[in-house]
Amino acid sequence: MSTIISNIVVPLIWLPIAPLITVSDITIGHTILQNAHPQSPAWSPPLAYTVSAGAIGGTILGVPLVPLFIYLLFIRASQRLQKHRLAHPEDGSVDCCRPLNSFTSPLEWAACAAIIFAGAPAAGALGVACLPESSKVLSPGRAAIAGVVGGGVIWGCIFGFMVLLLAAFAAWMNVRAYRIRKENERYLAQRDSLSSGSPRSSDSATFK
Repeated sequence: MSTIISNIVVPLIWLPIAPLITVSDITIGHTILQNAHPQSPAWSPPLAYTVSAGAIGGTILGVPLVPLFIYLLFIRASQRLQKHRLAHPEDGSVDCCRPLNSFTSPLEWAACAAIIFAGAPAAGALGVACLPESSKVLSPGRAAIAGVVGGGVIWGCIFGFMVLLLAAFAAWMNVRAYRIRKENERYLAQRDSLSSGSPRSSDSATFK
């Protein structure tokens, strides 16, 4: 049952992601280029046709790409997890706490990122080619350029947000470590003062 879910249900859930990414990239790129060149007829077509082209191209291109993503991010990671459990049966309790994507290699992550970034321009050009010639759409080349611009903006913002998030987390960890260190120093100082004061009290009691 779990095999059916991982091999059939998960790809169906991921299938709308490809046209969504394509529509977002090509529409944002077209908007930016249209505002940058308001007098150019090359970027004057309405955005509604660009959205249609991105949805069509993303759906067509997503059919082969989504199973590739599933294979790289899930199936290969599951295979590595099974091999690890067979080779190290004593780590079964540890494996239950490890996420599945921890068994995905950096090369596979890089391949997925490259496919996502290059897939939007290709899907945009493909979607434009599929629309009727009478439609007021961009040319395939300009649709690909719009996908590159939009993808660069979106993924640049995502990367910048992740950098800021990591920087904020690192700063929080440093502040937390500083507070813990100060509390430990205060505790050690109090302990040393108590330990140094106890012999004096005992001496005074003996003297009396």
